[in-house]
Amino acid sequence: MREPSDTAVCGKGFYMCDFKSHCVIEFSEKGNFLSRIGYENVPNFPNGIDVSDVGDVLVGDSHGYDCVFKTRYFVIRIRVSLC
Repeated sequence: MREPSDTAVCGKGFYMCDFKSHCVIEFSEKGNFLSRIGYENVPNFPNGIDVSDVGDVLVGDSHGYDCVFKTRYFVIRIRVSLC
């Protein structure tokens, strides 16, 4: 990770925003890599993350981009909404 900016715990694992790598990484409870959400500039600069009660991963962007629902896709076993 280049610059971790926030963490959200979900079930037995956790998610970390990586501000400078423009992504969110999912880890197991032991810290093993499970998946990567995003790619260069999507999300742009993630600095906040939370997981809703139904398992949606919500990512905040620090550069003030308006949040518009774009897509929903499945990564391994989690549902992810991008804005």
